[in-house]
Amino acid sequence: MKIFILISILLSCASYPPLKGNGSKEDDPTIKAILRKNPGPMRRCYEEELSKDESLAGEVRATFTINADGSVSDAEVSRELGEKLANCMEGELLDLKFPKILSGKTISVGQPYNFYKR
Repeated sequence: MKIFILISILLSCASYPPLKGNGSKEDDPTIKAILRKNPGPMRRCYEEELSKDESLAGEVRATFTINADGSVSDAEVSRELGEKLANCMEGELLDLKFPKILSGKTISVGQPYNFYKR
């Protein structure tokens, strides 16, 4: 299953232009579009923990670095909703792939995730 998700993510990045990585906000729409297009892994992490605690809901904040080759490193998720959820999400963030960065620099990203029971 994880291989299928990774292949889907890699193919989805092919349709996005390279990131500029020049320190401006012009890469934000592309980054946000990729994150919005791939919510499944984060949702699965939440639903796994929700099955153990039906009252689990709220916001966590993820931070990560997009490297020049489009890979992700330094993924951290706040622990407000638990250690297991944060660890699962960190692993999923590390599997994401973004377009290459033209400047060769890295991009730091902060992204909130709001979880609620459906």
